[in-house]
Amino acid sequence: MDSVTYDPGTKELGIVGDKFNEINVDNTSSILSYLDFNQLSWDFNGDGATTTPFSLFGKVESAILTNKNTITLTLTDDAASALAADPAFGARGGTDTVDVSAGFISDKFGNTATLDVKADAAITYADEGRPYITKFYVDADASKAYKKDDEVLIKAEM
Repeated sequence: MDSVTYDPGTKELGIVGDKFNEINVDNTSSILSYLDFNQLSWDFNGDGATTTPFSLFGKVESAILTNKNTITLTLTDDAASALAADPAFGARGGTDTVDVSAGFISDKFGNTATLDVKADAAITYADEGRPYITKFYVDADASKAYKKDDEVLIKAEM
């Protein structure tokens, strides 16, 4: 395993590496049963210590062998929400990484990989661009006269 991509919009975690074809299944096949998610975790801050790693065990709804270099995992809705809601997630807490322990991948014959270990795999986010606010406006009743301490709703348009 070399690196990881994550798209919060699609809940997809792409694992990029080498020789995933040695799982011995066709591309676009489900490989969920060949992965041990006890061996895969999201490491907030990338240090393995500041916060408890976010285990992906039981939190992946699909795993597809996209091609010989990519496995695409789709997180469950609950897992994606919990990940995004964690105060240490992404830039809020530091540089997150993904950790993989030996035995994460097995082939269709049951042979467990020993070279699939990767500590602190860098994550590239699909939504790295910052949002831009194009304008602010007050959502108020134009026919009403407002006075001090009245509440109005200010909206931002992106």
